[in-house]
This record gives sequence, structure tokens and C-alpha cells, in this order.
Amino acid sequence: MAKKYKIEGQEIQRRASPNLSLIDEEARKIPFILVSKENEGERVDWWSGERYIEKLDVSGAKWERLTTFFKDHDRSVDNAIGRVENVRVEDGELKADVVFGSTPDAVAVFEKYRDGILSDVSIGYKVNAVTIEERVGEPDVVTVTDFEIRELSAVGIGFDKGATIGRNLEGGEMTPEQLKRLKELESLKERSEAQERELAELKVLMANEDDKKRELEKQNEELQRKAELQELAIAYGASADVLERFLQDRTKTKEDFLRHLLDERANRQPIAYPGKESDKNRNDMIRAMGDGLLLRLGLNSKDVHEDANMFRGMSVQNMVRKIAGLPLEASESDLVRAMTTSDFPKILANVQNKVIQDSFESAPVTFRMWTQAVDFKDFKPRTEVRKGSFGANFKKVQELGHTTYKEKGETGLTWKIQSYGARFAFSRELLINDDLGMFVDDLRDMVEQVAVFQNRQVYNLLEGTGEFANYVMEDDKPIFDATHNNYDATGAAPSVDTLAAARTKMMRQKDFDGRQLRIVPKFLIVPPELEVTAYQLLNSTAAPDAQNTGTVNPVKGLYDPITDMELTDAKAWYLAAVKKTIKVGYLQGTNRRPIVEEVNRSNISGIEYELVFDFGVVAEDFRGLYKNNGQ
Repeated sequence: MAKKYKIEGQEIQRRASPNLSLIDEEARKIPFILVSKENEGERVDWWSGERYIEKLDVSGAKWERLTTFFKDHDRSVDNAIGRVENVRVEDGELKADVVFGSTPDAVAVFEKYRDGILSDVSIGYKVNAVTIEERVGEPDVVTVTDFEIRELSAVGIGFDKGATIGRNLEGGEMTPEQLKRLKELESLKERSEAQERELAELKVLMANEDDKKRELEKQNEELQRKAELQELAIAYGASADVLERFLQDRTKTKEDFLRHLLDERANRQPIAYPGKESDKNRNDMIRAMGDGLLLRLGLNSKDVHEDANMFRGMSVQNMVRKIAGLPLEASESDLVRAMTTSDFPKILANVQNKVIQDSFESAPVTFRMWTQAVDFKDFKPRTEVRKGSFGANFKKVQELGHTTYKEKGETGLTWKIQSYGARFAFSRELLINDDLGMFVDDLRDMVEQVAVFQNRQVYNLLEGTGEFANYVMEDDKPIFDATHNNYDATGAAPSVDTLAAARTKMMRQKDFDGRQLRIVPKFLIVPPELEVTAYQLLNSTAAPDAQNTGTVNPVKGLYDPITDMELTDAKAWYLAAVKKTIKVGYLQGTNRRPIVEEVNRSNISGIEYELVFDFGVVAEDFRGLYKNNGQ
């Protein structure tokens, strides 16, 4: 059986060397040889204790994450003293230049290299893949064919290439307590292997005995359970006492043990949980994270991703860690930088789109119930042509005669849509405070206010207030005017009689040439002060103002009541037909909803967005509307 060393997946450090003859004092730049041609070194496998020769294959080096030069293996913001640039393979060696910063620590370390006080530098790398050349009587040669350089640090004494025993997974020296724990785990492993041998012998004796076969299966399951627990203990650094407790309790499964280990770790530091199906496809993971955030905020979607519940309880910071591949110990500045450079904005975009749809469609507005919506293909002015009726007068067609063409008169109003917008941001403060709820609440409120703004525009046009105070139709008269036969200036409260009179006026509206238009009102629109009156009037079986309670209410269910607080006149009320009243316009392709566009990313201000919507309103035909001033 081929040998296997516990080296893959580890982070290891080794010595590198500066080229002091090429120091650029003016630029504070020193070239370093990270991996030389002859880089073999003896190590000891921490698991088996066997010695082997480690060799790095320069062609398998990856250095995308190598951007910062640290001091003493401390990958913190305070110990970042230079930047790594121009990493390259040259003459069979991996080289890089380090440009030192201007801080006192950076300058001091540079001068120590220049003066020859320091001569060592250390690289830290994670091993991904190796090949093993087994040799008889000599240490095996383990060639690292795929490794990722993650760290370059200034050190006093470089790591001894032959001294690998007692190093933990992060590349640092094990403490006596850790060595003791490792020996205890190895002892448990040896006992397990002895049990495996005993079990193999037992299998032969029990081959033809059914009862013993069932016992063998139980023992095999128990042996498998213990092996799985031991693997988890090694992977998560569990103490021997905790492992022994779970080994002795046969009711405890590997899932129970894993939950215990994760709970222990959660008490020490935040954890970024991995996905399941969503790990197979990055776009799936992005959608699952966005849906998880929506579930956490109480917004349910029809097509929730199957992994959404996994991310429902994950903090925003851990989502950034997960999507950007950051370690748990990443600093706040790393998180802020990853927020603007990773795929995290895509997650926010998924959340925003569904919040916009939910908030806009559920906004407490009424104009959508009785106005007509149309789409504009661009921002050019549009003439709303109002054509007359053909009329119901037709002539007989005589034998061998000809029909005559009927023509419709037409007038029109010109209108267009306007663009409106506002800016907001997912700031670094919201990320650090893990306050996605505030961001979504602000977005939801902004979207609802878009609908409220559109609603107000419609009712300002209906009342002739605000920017529509001087609004006139194509005949230079306001929408409601005595000459339009749609206005009772003296006014009266809604009642069976006043509604009947108003209905008659609308039904008697005529075309340009005097022909009947046959308009029938459908909506009764009132301010909040008349809401109860309108509901009583339209829902009572008996006429509300009749002396005899047995008198049938002729307007029961005749109109759809609409109440809106944007109507400022507490007495006036309106009737509207199903069509040819007021039109609202939207830009084609926006689904008639506001859109959010990303406009800027900054490590200081975060991700900045602009909410934009396009909207316009016009009175299509005064004859489909009626106003009574009330009393």
C-alpha cells in the first residue's frame, strides 16, 4: 500500500531569502527568492513520526492571495508593513518584490534588512496536492505539486527545514497540552486498529451463525461509529475527555458529536457554515443566501431555494466570509473590502428585487383601482388622441349602391413621463453592525413612498392642486367645468338623489357632434370624511334617507367605493367610469415598478445605489369623470 503523509490541506512555513544586493533604497524595495531551485528539506510527519524530504515544484505555485508583507507571522492590520508585487517564476525560481510602507515599523524592518541585521524571510503556504517517491533505506521524497502561498513575513530566524515535528495545522509550534492530546488520540487510534483485527478474526468464526452475524453487524456499526468520531476529533481538535465520553455512549452519533463541536466553536468565534446543494453552483449559493435573508426578514418567496433555510440564521458578516472565501479571523477592514469586491452585491440585488416587488405591490394606494396604466417606449412626448363615437346611425345599402364612410372627430392632449430618483447605500457601518434589517426597512419604506408619490400625483390631478393647479384640457378649461357638464359647484352630500343626478349627467354626455356616448359610472371616490356615508349608502338594503324603512335602496352595490386620504377637500366627491378617465404612464420594460441600480462601491461609503422610477399622469377625457363640491 502506498504511503500517505498528513501534509495535504496543511498550512506550512519555510525559509526564503532576500537578494540584498538588489535593494532599492529610494523606493524601499527588496527582491526575495521565495522558492529556490534547490529547495529540498527534511521534515517529520506529525501523524506517523516518519521523516521525509519535502520538495516544492515551482510550477505548482499559486500566489493570487499573496499581496501583503507581514511581520513575525502576525497577519493583522497593525503588522502589515509592505506590499508584495511582481511575483514571477524566473530561472526556475519563484521570486517577488516587496515594497515597504512608510510606517515606523515598516521603515525599521527595511533598514534592518539593508544593514544586514535581518537576513531571513518566511513564506506560509497551504499544500493542495503531492506526489510521493518511496525509497528503501532513505527518507521518501514528497514533492508538493500544487500549493497556495498565503503569507510572506519578516522573521528573526527562518523556519528550520528539518524541524517539522510538533507543528499544528496552522504551521505554528504545538503546545505541550496539544502534544499530549495528540498522543492520546493516537493511542485511541491504535486501540481501534486492534479492535479491527479482533473483529476480522471474529468474522471468520461467525460466518455461518445468524445470531452471531447480527452481533457482528452491531459491532461493525459500533466500530464504524468510533472511527468516525475519532476522525472528527482530529479534524476539529477535540479534547480526549470529550471524545472518550462520546465513544462510551453508544447512542451518540457522528452528527451529535459534530453538533457538539460546532457549538463549542460557536462560543469562541463566529462560523461561516458551508452550503449543501448550493455549494455545487456559485449562482445557486448566491440565490440561496438571498432567499435565506428574505426568510429571516419575514418575506416569503414562491420559489425559495432549497438551501435557503441553511443561510437563514447566518450573519451578514459570515455571508461575506463565505462568498469571498475569507477565514473566520478576517479583520473588519477585510470584510468591508470583500463586501465591495466579491459577489456579495449580487446577494443584495436578489434581496432588493424581491423587496421592491413585495413593497410596491402591497403599498396602501388606491389609484391603481380605477386609473388605466400604459407603457411608454421612451421619454418623448405622447399625444393622447381622443376620438369621437361612430354613432349608431347607419343607412340602408341600396341594390347596386355603395356604402358611405363614417368618420370620427378627434382631439388630443400631449403628455410624457418623467424620471424620479433617490440614492441610498449599504454602508460599512451596516455590515460591521450586522444590521441588514435596517437596510431592508429603509428600502421597503422608500419603495412604498414611490407608490404613495404616484398616488398623490393622480389625486392632485383629480382635485387640481399642487403642480396641477393650472391644469386644463384641450379646450383650455379645467377637467371639471360647467361647460363640460361634469361639475356641480353648488354641491350636495352623497345621497340616493345626488348620486342619481350625477349618474344622469354622466350618462347624458355627448360626442362632438351631439351623439350619445353611453358612459356609465363605476367608482364613487370620496375623502376619509365621507367614507362611512359612502359605505352606508352603497351597502344598505333600504334607502338610508327614506322615511319608510321598507323602501328599496336603488344604489345598493351600484358603485365600487374608493376612499383615499390624498383627497384634501373633506366635502367633495367624485364619480369615475371604467375607462377614459385618468391614465398613468410607465417606462416600458420596468414592470411598472421602480428599479435599483448600483452606482458606486467604496471601502468607506460601502455600496451606493440609486432608486429610479419613471411616471406620468394625464386626464384622458373629462366626460368619464364627475365632481360634486358637496356641502
